[in-house]
This record gives sequence, C-alpha cells and structure tokens, in this order.
Amino acid sequence: MPNLYLLAVPAIFILLFFLLPLVAVFAGLEWPAAWSILYDRLVFDALRLSFLTSVASVLVVVLLGTPLAYLLARGRFKGKGMVEALVDLPMILPPAVAGVALLMVFGRRGLVGQYLGFGLSFSTAAVVLAQIFVAAPFFIRSARSSFAA
Repeated sequence: MPNLYLLAVPAIFILLFFLLPLVAVFAGLEWPAAWSILYDRLVFDALRLSFLTSVASVLVVVLLGTPLAYLLARGRFKGKGMVEALVDLPMILPPAVAGVALLMVFGRRGLVGQYLGFGLSFSTAAVVLAQIFVAAPFFIRSARSSFAA
C-alpha cells in the first residue's frame, strides 16, 4: 500500500488548482455592486434559462440513458464494445469539435437540420442538445457501474 502522505502532496496541488480560481473570482468582486447586479432582470432571465435547460437535459439523459446503461451493464450482445466506445466518445472530444459536430447535424443544412426545415443553431433547444451530448456519457457510465454492482 502506498504511503498516504506521498499521495496527499499531488492531491493538495490538484485541490488548490480547483480552489484558487474560485477564490480569485470571489476576491475580485465588488460585493455591493455584485448584489445589485444579481437583482437585474437580465441576470434573472439568464438564471431561469439555465435552470430550465438543465432540468430538460437531465430529464432526457435519465430517460434515455438509463435503459442504455442497464443494457451495457447486464446485456450481452454483438457490438457491445462499439456501443461503449460510442458512449465514451463525447467525453474525449474537445468542446469546439463537439460544437461543430452538433452544428453539422442540427444546423440549417445539417444531416438532421435540413429535414426539420429550420436550424436549431443558437436556440434554447440547441443548448439542451449540447448539454445532453456532454452530460449523457457521464450519467451512462455511472449508471452502468451501479447496475453492474
């Protein structure tokens, strides 16, 4: 078993890496002005939109991801490795590549967008699709592990 004190050193560095940007953001705020900005209508609308898109994407990910996670955990079928690789793919794509790929599918001239008659680009639905694309692999992997246990 490795010495826990040796493991603590890199753990502290990564925790500081996570913590210091947050400290810098909050330390740099002018708090009286920040409180007044929070009550601005535009901020409220942005928070409401973020909340609604997050709830929508979580619902879709849970509803569609749970059956797939169960199949990957308990099922045996040909091509299972390919399906697992496909599920993991969005996690390794750079965000810019993922965005361009989604645009090429759901944009006005995309593979699916051209048949919709309109593009989903820069819409609330596009935000939900992007959130699903990013979040689904994490949920499916976690749920698969739970189903397998």
